[in-house]
Amino acid sequence: MAADAKVASLVVARATDSQPLQRRVLADHAYERLRELILDRRIAPDSWMAIDVLARDLGVSPTPIREALARLESDGLVSKMENGRYRTEPLLTPTSFEHLYEVRLHLEPLAASRAAKHISEGDLERLREVELAMHAAPTGSVYAQFAQFTDGNAAFHDLIAKATGNQFLYSAIQRLHSHHRLAHLYLNHGIIDAAPALQEHAAIVDAIAARNSRAARDLMRDHIERSRRQLQGLVAAE
Repeated sequence: MAADAKVASLVVARATDSQPLQRRVLADHAYERLRELILDRRIAPDSWMAIDVLARDLGVSPTPIREALARLESDGLVSKMENGRYRTEPLLTPTSFEHLYEVRLHLEPLAASRAAKHISEGDLERLREVELAMHAAPTGSVYAQFAQFTDGNAAFHDLIAKATGNQFLYSAIQRLHSHHRLAHLYLNHGIIDAAPALQEHAAIVDAIAARNSRAARDLMRDHIERSRRQLQGLVAAE
């Protein structure tokens, strides 16, 4: 009887694992496709998104579209309104760009400083892997050509924020969605600041690895300041 129970449990495990996998695949496909359309502005900024129309266009049911939109909301690319409908976020204006960087300059140097004190060896190894992988990422002028770089950039800063050990600081940095919002700027331009960004990332990782909290803080501040100066022209061009 014990053997029968074991066989039954295995059958149940295999049956329950099969259907959610297909659903995840469809949701992942919808998420990647919608993200591409948004960042390439084929779905215009500050516009409504009709779930049934998107489902028909992508050849899926509304459920994967809803799951994809929820993920895009967590990225800061869309917002769910009170009526339950979704709307793409507007482009950064010169004012909102400056406000975003003002907050980044307060939070992220602090995060780098704390990460130098608290990061685990495992997280440090992961941070190095992300930093090195960005060197091979393409930096072209459309989403498909800069997605890997911007995702790596977001992961780099996310790992540092998480390594602080301060959940409130981590959550505050996450809620900015800064790298997803800035990704809009690279359309038709590509990653214009890839070379200095890669050099700065490497120096920040070295400071964190050396447990030098002051150097990590100062290097992160310089990194964000340089990014602000270099991207200001793209915001103005919008």
